[in-house]
Amino acid sequence: MRKRLGALFLAMALLGAFALPAAADIREVDWEGVSYAVDTEEQAIFDGTHSYTYEVSVHGAGIYDLKITYPNGATWDCEENLAGGTIGWSDSYDIIGATYPTGDTLQQVLDEARVLSSVADVGWRSEKSVLLFLVLLILGLFSLFYPYGVWYLERGWYYKDAEPSEAALIFNRVVGILLLAGALIWFIFL
Repeated sequence: MRKRLGALFLAMALLGAFALPAAADIREVDWEGVSYAVDTEEQAIFDGTHSYTYEVSVHGAGIYDLKITYPNGATWDCEENLAGGTIGWSDSYDIIGATYPTGDTLQQVLDEARVLSSVADVGWRSEKSVLLFLVLLILGLFSLFYPYGVWYLERGWYYKDAEPSEAALIFNRVVGILLLAGALIWFIFL
């Protein structure tokens, strides 16, 4: 009975520990004499007085859309790509930055907080499938070190008492080397 109560208590304690909210990821950035706090979970920037929200959409490595919304409802938009970018804003946006910091400034704050670079890197890395890499790696290793098995799966099971030619075995080894090299180059460098 005591073991059951102890197990129940332990299970409830573990459940309670996992139910606690995670600590927010807040990054501090000093930019042009102002201290900003960037909350990456809430997607908000605080300058001590005002709060600005941002939205980032990643389309590839170094390619993203950024939208910043100001406390007065004004918006500033940026489409960034490898060749540069374009910006735009709503009618109520403060172009000279008299009341609020400009969109360029808040974009620099997000970049200094490693929000834009880390999001772009994640977007780039997420395009690669780890599962596909592992399948190519396993196929390449299998073909390189067990060419007879590859031949048997391709053609050998059709025939009774058949043996592969040396050319077939060499071909399977070359295919294995090419699969390994291609998978490694694709996953690491591209």
